[in-house]
Order: sequence, then structure tokens, then C-alpha cells
Amino acid sequence: NAKGEWITFVDSDDYISEDYLLKLYSNLDTSDLVVSAYVYETSDKKVIEKLSNKTVIITSNNLNDILMKGAFMTPICKLFSRDIIIKNNIKFDDNIHSGEDTLFVYTYLYYVTNVTMIENVLYHYCITGSGLSTKVLKLNEYNYMLDSFYERLKYFEEKYVDYDMSLRYVYIVLEIFLKLINNSNSYSRNFFVRKKTYKKILESKHFNYLLKDHKVL
Repeated sequence: NAKGEWITFVDSDDYISEDYLLKLYSNLDTSDLVVSAYVYETSDKKVIEKLSNKTVIITSNNLNDILMKGAFMTPICKLFSRDIIIKNNIKFDDNIHSGEDTLFVYTYLYYVTNVTMIENVLYHYCITGSGLSTKVLKLNEYNYMLDSFYERLKYFEEKYVDYDMSLRYVYIVLEIFLKLINNSNSYSRNFFVRKKTYKKILESKHFNYLLKDHKVL
């Protein structure tokens, strides 16, 4: 439904600085994406994700640094080109409710070259304990989600010939694995059900790919 040249996303339980759009828009220059620093807020602490003021051209050398920054794992604190989104049919995957935001950003990054980062803290990401981010990850989403991330990272390997996806992939597999292990306790207290869940995870193709093909410290 958006009609503007640029699109931004703001979650309903977050808040933004009064000059949020002005600062993002005035720093676009020739970039396809502009990203601001943000502050992660809970009831008892605030953590700022710092960024430097710079415009970068994405290459195989800096791609991992970009992908592993917290600011690039979510659609918040950004301006996206509506033209790029429409032309490449970039959408949120509604088959999953955890990780679909990162997949959206990764897909968008595949189609862009220049990214501008600004150090201004313009977005306040608030964790209240009741948002979507607290939902339990289900086992049947595990392989689907990892298939999707693997596919995106493979695209990057094809685009940037010297890029090796393995480091980022290892982090993603372990991150989702630990999230599933931790969350499984909340939807079953039965030891045997949990044991069966863990066994399926350890037998999954992604976890075995990680163990067989990469050195994991």
C-alpha cells in the first residue's frame, strides 16, 4: 500500500526520535539503504548499537561485517527504496514468525551496492516481554528457516566470488539451535518430548553440515 519513494518500518511498541525521518533522508546521498544507530531498551537497561558515519560499497571483504551487525538483522532504523522492493518482489516470509525480518533485510541487501550508516541514535527498540520477538520457535520451523538463510547466503556467494558464507552460516545455525533448545522447555516439560526434540535437531541436515564441514571451536 505504500506510495512513497522510500519505506521505513516502526514496530508498534517502539518509538523514534522527532527528527528520525529527516536524519535518515538527509543522509541518503546516492545510497540504496540508510541505517541509523539504535538503542535496545528493556525495563532495566539500555544498550546502544553504535555505528560510524560512513557510506560503504558492499564487497566480499566487508559483507560479513555488515551481515553480523545487529542493525542489519532487522528492518527497523532504516530507509528502504520502494522501487527495489517492488522490482524484486521482496516480501516478509509469513511461513515463519521468527527470523523473517532478517531474511527480508538479507534479500534486500543482495540487490543493493551502497549502504550509508549514521551514528545518530534515532530508533528506540523496546522489549516488553509481550511482542512478536518473544514468541516460541517451533521445531517444524527450524529446518525451513535454516533452508531460507542458507539460500540467501548462497546468493551472496554467487554475487561476490570471494565471499565465504561459512562463518555467518555457523553463527546462524548455532543461534537458531540455541534458541530452539531454550524455547523447547517452554512448550513441553516432559523430558522424553524434549529429548525427542533435541534428537531431531542434532540429526538435522544443517547441524550435521556444520559439524562435518566446518571446524567449530
